[in-house]
Amino acid sequence: MLQSAVATDGAQALSTLVGLKATRRPLAITDEGGSFYVGHGAHAFGRPIQNLDFERLTGSPEMRALFHGALTKYLEI
Repeated sequence: MLQSAVATDGAQALSTLVGLKATRRPLAITDEGGSFYVGHGAHAFGRPIQNLDFERLTGSPEMRALFHGALTKYLEI
């Protein structure tokens, strides 16, 4: 199971800046669309992408990253 949270790959983790406890980094996906964090904790480690229009359904980079993350998690089992 993969939480459908996507964030751009940030240079600094937000959780370390605000003093939260150390957590495991989310799954990092890099492809021709860019670098993204996907899954649980993605929004704490990068800039959240919350694209709610219908353009995201036509193959946007963040949706491809989420798909690749889901495949990666499936293959880890």
